[in-house]
Amino acid sequence: MAERYRNTGDLLPGLVLPAGWADQFRKLLARIENADTPVNCLLAQERAEGVVEGLELAKARDAATLERLYLLIGGAASVRLQQLERGARDNN
Repeated sequence: MAERYRNTGDLLPGLVLPAGWADQFRKLLARIENADTPVNCLLAQERAEGVVEGLELAKARDAATLERLYLLIGGAASVRLQQLERGARDNN
């Protein structure tokens, strides 16, 4: 499987994060992308969203940036869940 979030480019065009944050989000997104079961995918999604909630509570980023992070996480989880569902159907 391709690991889209392991590269060093921008997570999203125009999304500016402090040093180290982008690397952490890449790791969280890679966990979603590499989940081997739907449950593990949802757990990885919850963990990533929890990090964003922490940023929100700390008022560390503006609402638009936080929303983009939530959408990025949700999109990655949706894609992975669809892949896992297709794989389960193909194996039956």
